[in-house]
Amino acid sequence: MTVLDKHNQAMAAAEGAFVARMRGDTEQADYLLRSAYEAERSAAEMLADQLANEPSRSVLYRSAATLAYDCGEHRAAERLAAAGLAGEPPDEIAQELRDLFEQINARRHLSLRGIVLLPQEIQLEISGNGIGSDFGLGDELTGRIDITKKMVARCAERRRGHPYRESGRPVSSVARDTELYISSPRPGCMAMTLRFGVPEDQLRLEETEDRPGIIDEFLAYIELAGRAAYRELRDGIANEAYYRNFVGLARLLMPDGDRVKMVGFTAIRDGRERYVALDKTRRELPPPEPLETEISEDGEVVRVTGVLKEANANKKHQISIVGDDSRTFTVDVPMGMMRDIVRPHFDDVVRVTGHRLGPKKIRLLDIEPA
Repeated sequence: MTVLDKHNQAMAAAEGAFVARMRGDTEQADYLLRSAYEAERSAAEMLADQLANEPSRSVLYRSAATLAYDCGEHRAAERLAAAGLAGEPPDEIAQELRDLFEQINARRHLSLRGIVLLPQEIQLEISGNGIGSDFGLGDELTGRIDITKKMVARCAERRRGHPYRESGRPVSSVARDTELYISSPRPGCMAMTLRFGVPEDQLRLEETEDRPGIIDEFLAYIELAGRAAYRELRDGIANEAYYRNFVGLARLLMPDGDRVKMVGFTAIRDGRERYVALDKTRRELPPPEPLETEISEDGEVVRVTGVLKEANANKKHQISIVGDDSRTFTVDVPMGMMRDIVRPHFDDVVRVTGHRLGPKKIRLLDIEPA
């Protein structure tokens, strides 16, 4: 097969992987993604000695390195990126290869490197252009710490059988067991320990034995959200409101691709490090599939950009979007999204995705800053 044949084979497999992931078939998606990686690596290696064959050579190596990274083959991704830089890549391609190196190095920071974590602790690591080794943009750091706390608390409430709560505080036992303590950042990187639960309870095993389970569930579901494995996530959470809430918060936690390029979590389980990294932006992943109860009769999906306004007090599950042309859209907000996901955006310019219910009425599926 020629280089072009191999490349076309890789692109077809990559497209098939994206379609399979949108269908919720993660096993097929993973298989096709690996097939794409192997075909693209083979195509790139066919030009290994043709250093002057640019930009074809570096484009193939960039693509192969990216696919290797997406497959979890980080050492292979590093080698392929280095091989691409070893030629004469155009400046833009060279910068993308260097950015990939940064992502690989950020993954290495997830390793605890001698730090000992208790069962109710996780390490949070954030990297990107807005995050330095000593300082980081406050909103990017505190926002994601706050989202993590909310997600862990919601996991605790659901695991303990509490109905979804749209208002008020968690019950005292959940509030106590998910109270958040934060360590100082590690030297040389923006990594810190998050401890859930008041310290004086650490020795009361009967009150703390559920905390590792809460953390384990949070990590497992974050990993699924980071792979857009929504069907598996929905099956695991089961409750519609909790599912919507987790997916919405997970998408807010994801990197923006510039100021934040990776958000990672590490825990220790059975003497081994368990880590999960979010390194795809929400734009790179397919949106969550609507639940059957959320699909309108005509099934039309619309997107509206404008200023988010709160509806009046008698319409607690509705918001308004005022566009640049002064048109106002009414948006129905399903259970699980108002308090944690929608409300923080009031008076901001947002992009809303939803099913059309009428000429100026939408049922919310997803919301993001515009």
